[in-house]
Amino acid sequence: MNLSKIISGASGGAIALSVLTFSGSILGSTTFVPSAEANVLCNCVLYAKQQVPSLPTGLWTLQDKIRIINSRQPSVGAVAIIDNKVNRWGHVAVVRKINPNGTITIQESNWGGCGIRFRTNTPARLNILGYFKP
Repeated sequence: MNLSKIISGASGGAIALSVLTFSGSILGSTTFVPSAEANVLCNCVLYAKQQVPSLPTGLWTLQDKIRIINSRQPSVGAVAIIDNKVNRWGHVAVVRKINPNGTITIQESNWGGCGIRFRTNTPARLNILGYFKP
């Protein structure tokens, strides 16, 4: 089965999701009322947008994220664009600290499951491709 996209719409706090097949027919849909906490804990972009409100919307794929890179140098408060090497979605995280030894500390959501985490390593070992600086 080839799924082409998920369309969502919000109404009164509820989110309706419809999964469309390649032909455009509706495969299935559901409505649920997610908590705001679950949204940011389980979605790296929503969490980063909460931390950096000027982060653009529409960052679904790694290619979408790569398009917003405007710097190759980390800085506190910048959003790191990460190739997670697992799927086409990529990942984002907020730079929290630049360390004297060349490592950086990032804060992120949904890395290894829902939740907020910190990681510290070199940008290369974190698979950072670049940064979005507000």
